[in-house]
Amino acid sequence: MPVAVGDQAFGNLYLTEKEGAFTDQDVVVVEALSRIAGAAVKTSRLQERLRRVAVVEDRQRIARELHDSVIQEMFAVGLGLQGVSQLVDSPQAETTLLDAVDRLDRAVETLRRYIFELRKAPDSRPELDDRLQELISRMGSAYPMTVELTMELGHVADAQLEDEIVAIVTESLSNALRHSSALQVDVSVHIDTDRCVIQVSDDGVGFDANAPTQGMGLENLRGLVARRNGELTISSSDEGTDLVVTLAVN
Repeated sequence: MPVAVGDQAFGNLYLTEKEGAFTDQDVVVVEALSRIAGAAVKTSRLQERLRRVAVVEDRQRIARELHDSVIQEMFAVGLGLQGVSQLVDSPQAETTLLDAVDRLDRAVETLRRYIFELRKAPDSRPELDDRLQELISRMGSAYPMTVELTMELGHVADAQLEDEIVAIVTESLSNALRHSSALQVDVSVHIDTDRCVIQVSDDGVGFDANAPTQGMGLENLRGLVARRNGELTISSSDEGTDLVVTLAVN
């Protein structure tokens, strides 16, 4: 007996080996059960669709509120602190204010990543190349410089490795955008069967990579690389900075 609602069938209901024979009354009961089962399945599926719609709409609402109010407010506060840092006479106070600006920038970038995740369908996971393209477009659009991305991506079966690659590119690019005063930043991600090589290069003012105080951005990056037992090399001069991260794929 088909379990169905109208022309939409969900399966079949099988009854066998009744002692004697099935009666007309048995057929009526089974038909009723099949209709009830079909209605229950359809109702359950409709409820699940409604729940998904509600979740998506709620995620979209939260994403809009975060972007339109929280991020804009944090960005304005950061600009204000940056302006105040140029007016103070104390080097220590200036350092403290600039450190606060860096923290706000990282918080804004974290919120932007959350917004990107919220705007996705709940059960979807975009491909790594799409995530990197979106990241470069989103971060690069906030700064007056050109950001170029090149990719040669082999197959990555480890979802955690993909997340770590995105996090490393995010931190490396964020440092270049915020501190290099560059005109051009080039990002390259190359993945083969054995390793992943991430390179971020800029034509900015450079910095002393061996200085005792380098800001939290570089410290965070070293932590990300260390958790994957990777290798980080930095070469910097007044003509720009070249940063290379190497990670084992397997």
